[in-house]
Amino acid sequence: MTNQPATYTSKESGARVSFSTVDSKHSFYKDNPFAAYGYPSRRHRSPQTIGYFATRTERQAAATEWMKKADKVEAAKKAARAKARADKKAWQGEVTETDKLKVGDILVSTWGYGQTNVDFYRIISRTKCFATVEELGNHVVEGVAWAVDKVIPGDALDKERYPDSRGRINIWNNKENSVNVGDNGRYSASKWGGQPVTRTSYH
Repeated sequence: MTNQPATYTSKESGARVSFSTVDSKHSFYKDNPFAAYGYPSRRHRSPQTIGYFATRTERQAAATEWMKKADKVEAAKKAARAKARADKKAWQGEVTETDKLKVGDILVSTWGYGQTNVDFYRIISRTKCFATVEELGNHVVEGVAWAVDKVIPGDALDKERYPDSRGRINIWNNKENSVNVGDNGRYSASKWGGQPVTRTSYH
């Protein structure tokens, strides 16, 4: 059996080390009764076995070395996350007012397998990072061929069947160029350029 462990936590990484003493008739534990277990970060719930040691001094030395490595790994992860955030900010750059999506802008999303579906949306409100859109119908302006036509935005659809949705605004090359739409934001709708869009409906 093992007695109640004492726990030590790193202020730098949140890594934890637990000490315990094993009371067992097994010859290995008789020779090495002092156990140490480690949790590499605050996120870890299951411990790693650092080792079993003959003396408390050996256990302390091993635990100290393990804690140093855990701090180093966590520091590297934090630095990588910080760099990724900085790189993303630099890549996105500052968006000017003229390059922002505005309330009233029409968005279009084309999607489908075996045919091209066209969905139009209109921005009805927005915050810094999200836009709320209403879905618009398709208005056919030209029949190109069988099951192929050109469409432009129509009237707003019935909100009971097609409720307003909220999606994240995406930035590319210093411009707000699209909004995530559809179920769980699975599609992306970009700003409509004002020209009819080709739609197919073979099925």
